[in-house]
Amino acid sequence: MRLIKKYEHGGVHFDYTETPEQKGERLLRDLELGSRFDSEGKRKKGEAKKLAKDQQMQQQNIQAQSQANIQAQQAAAQMEMQKQQAMVQAEGQMEQMKAQLDAQKQAQEVMYKKELMQLEFQMNMQLKQMEVEATKGKEKQKEDRKDERTRIQASQQSELIDQRKGEKPPKNFESAGNDIMGGGFDLGAFDPR
Repeated sequence: MRLIKKYEHGGVHFDYTETPEQKGERLLRDLELGSRFDSEGKRKKGEAKKLAKDQQMQQQNIQAQSQANIQAQQAAAQMEMQKQQAMVQAEGQMEQMKAQLDAQKQAQEVMYKKELMQLEFQMNMQLKQMEVEATKGKEKQKEDRKDERTRIQASQQSELIDQRKGEKPPKNFESAGNDIMGGGFDLGAFDPR
């Protein structure tokens, strides 16, 4: 049952009259909800301080958690920056190694080309020397043949002079076989039997 009292100052006060069963239900409900009243219906001592302290602890926990999150984010950002720097440094080292390898490769190519040019020069010199020797050989052979012809011609002229002086019959100067000297070779020994 509900009672309303009016005060002279104009305020209104509500009073409840409840049965013991209703009071027990209310107290149980308040206990379940964590009421500020004890089981006898009296206000608990230090409840406001405890509530303020709990709120302060909760605020401190929230601040500590947010600060930990900020520090974790900063650490992650710093790690990412260090990772990026390491990658840039590694890429720079790779480029430097590639440049060194290219320079070594070019130096080797130059060395191989020099060796190849030296070999080509030596071969060309040998070929030129062989050509000169072949030309000299041809010239010598021509001169030798010319000398041989001159000698044969001189021999034939001296025989002609002897023939005229001695009044001998004409002599045949042509070769009778494969001889070069003009004496004639007898190839009869090589005939089949």
